[in-house]
Amino acid sequence: GNKLWDKTLHNPTHTEFCYGFQEKDGCYIFLSNIITDGGYVSEQRNSADDFWLAKFCISQMKAKANYTASSVTLCQNSCVDFTNGSQNATSFKWLFPGGNPSSDTSANPPSICYSNQGTYDVTLIAANNVDTDTFRLTNYLTVYPEIQFAPLRQNGDTIFSIPGFSNYDWYFENMLVSSGTKYYYVATASGNYSVLVTDSNGCQALASLLQVIASADNLLKETELISIKYYPGFLYLDSGSLLPKSVLIKFTDVLGKIIYNKKIQLKSGLNVVPLNQDNFPAGIYFINIQNLNQATTLKLFIN
Repeated sequence: GNKLWDKTLHNPTHTEFCYGFQEKDGCYIFLSNIITDGGYVSEQRNSADDFWLAKFCISQMKAKANYTASSVTLCQNSCVDFTNGSQNATSFKWLFPGGNPSSDTSANPPSICYSNQGTYDVTLIAANNVDTDTFRLTNYLTVYPEIQFAPLRQNGDTIFSIPGFSNYDWYFENMLVSSGTKYYYVATASGNYSVLVTDSNGCQALASLLQVIASADNLLKETELISIKYYPGFLYLDSGSLLPKSVLIKFTDVLGKIIYNKKIQLKSGLNVVPLNQDNFPAGIYFINIQNLNQATTLKLFIN
């Protein structure tokens, strides 16, 4: 109800039937009738009642701050974008307590990230050279806790996640497995598996299990006869007498780090493969032996 401005439109007689509306550019149009000449009337009257138009434009409109967020709910260590809906503003200051960054001066701040769960206020101060307007929403954002997710485990051919999540998406070699929708999955091939779980808040977590060995592999029967032993600096492979002579040997740790990867001529009986390292930490290692399109992966325990 505070008056911003006024203007008197003068003519010698009374004015009736006055209508007004605001245009998109912020200007105002007024329509009314006159019954005599003079005053601010710029044209000579043509009949008993003429109508005239007057247009007024406020040189500076007051700023009005407003905004929306790409989402008002998010998970720990995730980010949100903001869209500015302010009017008649030329400069902006955003305040994001608890966010990273905690402030911004761009029109539409992207990727404001939150690392702790809780509720958070957001403030936008919009201004022009006439005035300033502040728009604050209290507890506007809700940040849910991240998923506490234990590593995957394998029992036989079955890989287990944790039951109780809203959704499970299993992947084999980074490809989605359409049949994998439960908290466990039966591996039908050896390789790398992962599962993306989603909780009731929409938060997600990914866990992987590398070098899974499945008994359903299409392997050469002869490779099942291989025995492998490790001594400092060497691998000893007893191949028997049935394996092909040219094979690719890949030696990796449990995280998939390649220690040895080389094509060798495998002879019948005992084969000695020199390594470029004498001692390895105790744990589980994998030896992959491949010939053309056939392969086998064996576990090696070093203690």
